[in-house]
Amino acid sequence: MHLAKDRDIGRVACCKEAIDASRAIYDSFSLLDYFHDCEFAMQSRRFTWGSAVAYAYDARDAIYILLLFSRQQNRGHGHRLVNCIIEHARYKGYSRVYVTTSYRSPHHYAAGRFYVSCGFRMIGSDEGHMYYGLDVNAAPVFHCPDTPIPSLKFEYLLSDFLLIGMALVFDILSRDIGEPKVVQKLRKVIGEKEKRCFLKKGDMY
Repeated sequence: MHLAKDRDIGRVACCKEAIDASRAIYDSFSLLDYFHDCEFAMQSRRFTWGSAVAYAYDARDAIYILLLFSRQQNRGHGHRLVNCIIEHARYKGYSRVYVTTSYRSPHHYAAGRFYVSCGFRMIGSDEGHMYYGLDVNAAPVFHCPDTPIPSLKFEYLLSDFLLIGMALVFDILSRDIGEPKVVQKLRKVIGEKEKRCFLKKGDMY
């Protein structure tokens, strides 16, 4: 019983962290964004390094980075965090890591340059996003220690608690559906973009 309670507190803390990171990344924020962020925070693995945090989902075909945010720039925290995710992908036996950047973010182009500097290759784009893929086997990595989930603080706004509570209920009710909707969408779009890129240019990696 005590363990279950600690786990639930950790999940709520992750939801709050994901919401705060998204607010810092995007220009606009909607109710739908709350549910998406809570969903992937609850179902993904959390990585941290220094001031940076990331959530990455282990899908059946690849690792999908769903959020990466660093509170301090040009410190190398983001690069080390990507290395942690690559190391995790290797350990789990995945050969690909995918990530997208959104045009809704004022940091969109900087994020794209960052991922390219980490070894990602651009697969394609649509009206709202750019898509990047990385070959895990060709990427150098080093050991990254695990860090604990942040403890829940009780100074959050009531509105955030209500939304997080709704997201937790939604997660319980939709647990049998399978992967997060954002991963399903990314897989469909990335698959089409990667197939097109392969047909035009040969092996992209």
